[in-house]
Amino acid sequence: MTDIHSYDEMLDIIFQAKQAVKVDKIDNFKFKLPNIVIQGPRRTLFTNFVEWCNHINRLPQSVCNFISSELSCVCSIAPENWLLIAGSFRQNQMESLLKKYIRQLVLCSQCCSPNTSIIKTNKFHVIKCHSCSSEKTIDSY
Repeated sequence: MTDIHSYDEMLDIIFQAKQAVKVDKIDNFKFKLPNIVIQGPRRTLFTNFVEWCNHINRLPQSVCNFISSELSCVCSIAPENWLLIAGSFRQNQMESLLKKYIRQLVLCSQCCSPNTSIIKTNKFHVIKCHSCSSEKTIDSY
């Protein structure tokens, strides 16, 4: 005997199934892992920082500003193209922070393509996708 569900019950079932199968957009994008070196109790080095920024097609200074504001600490780019971070942060903390950056400021919100760039239009910064031509205004950059 089959169960007969009302329309609202079927919507609830579909909604619950959709919540259970949430796919992370970043899983399809292979990004370079950061090389993190903790130097003492108050300093972290991101040794492949500029290379990582080039891989995602973003300016190192803007990524530095994002990391600085998210971690509430001082960051600077060293002459060796390393990122110096005031504070001790583990590899997994940095990876999750960089995944957040990629989700918010690299991947297209429509097609999930990493083929994007950030452009300034009048007073706003916009993420422009070169794959599907969509644009998304971002709060700050």
